[in-house]
Amino acid sequence: MKNHMFPSVQVLYYSLEMVVFADVLLSLSRSLLADMSVRVIEQGNSILGR
Repeated sequence: MKNHMFPSVQVLYYSLEMVVFADVLLSLSRSLLADMSVRVIEQGNSILGR
């Protein structure tokens, strides 16, 4: 029984790892995008201010 269950548990751990990795990547790219957009908006405001 244990031998039969092992592969599915391994697959479960693998998929969980992938989900966590994707989540981290997503949040990282999101913060990067937000930072870039803030910079662009600030530049646009300074250009419009002149």
